[in-house]
Amino acid sequence: KAPRHLVLTRRQQLEQEIAYRPQEESNYLELAALHLAERRTYEAQRTLMRALEVSRDARIVERLEDVNMLRAREKLKLTEDQAAEQKTQEARDLVEKAREECYQLELDVFRNRCFRHPADKRLKYELGLRLKQIGNHREALESLQAGLDFPELRAAASLEIGEILQRHHQFPKALQCYRQAAQLAAGDNGLDRQDCRKRALYRAGVLATAMTLTDTARQYLAELVKMDPGYRDARTRLDKLGEISDNF
Repeated sequence: KAPRHLVLTRRQQLEQEIAYRPQEESNYLELAALHLAERRTYEAQRTLMRALEVSRDARIVERLEDVNMLRAREKLKLTEDQAAEQKTQEARDLVEKAREECYQLELDVFRNRCFRHPADKRLKYELGLRLKQIGNHREALESLQAGLDFPELRAAASLEIGEILQRHHQFPKALQCYRQAAQLAAGDNGLDRQDCRKRALYRAGVLATAMTLTDTARQYLAELVKMDPGYRDARTRLDKLGEISDNF
């Protein structure tokens, strides 16, 4: 009777290849990709850290950065779920700590990527988003401007810039940014663009209300309610604007 041959899985084959030829970067990258496909993020991280011991290939560095950010987001989500269940101050403190660590990690990653690729304006825009997250608005504003150079990023960049301008009391400019963001995101059925348009319309409606531009505010909020009747408190705000009009 012929001996049975052991059939290795692709993951086992790659582990074997790495043991025999540890300098071959592509095996680590493929193995990490298999781990990620199976949501084994810790094993993917370990694989890429092993790869970094034998190679400083840019693909490995950036893939490890991606996995580190993914694991930080997983940790944040886990602490958020635990806090929602436990409802204790200690759990909320852990959420805040995980959020700060996640934000700082992403900021460091994109600073490094911008240093490695100084001409890449998409990376500069991504850095701007992270700077805004931690409240560094002055530096974020400059970086976010880079997103305006790309048609697919222009709506989101305008919205982010508008939020910073509003925070710093530049209300007419902020309203103009929201208007531009809503217009640029119109007519696109992608979920990200729809969310961007809703946020822009809401921000514009709330800000226009505060600026006593009642007709303008009503226009934005009515458009938003038409898109999504349950969006935050848009309908309540729109009804209040109707009451103001009725009283004049």
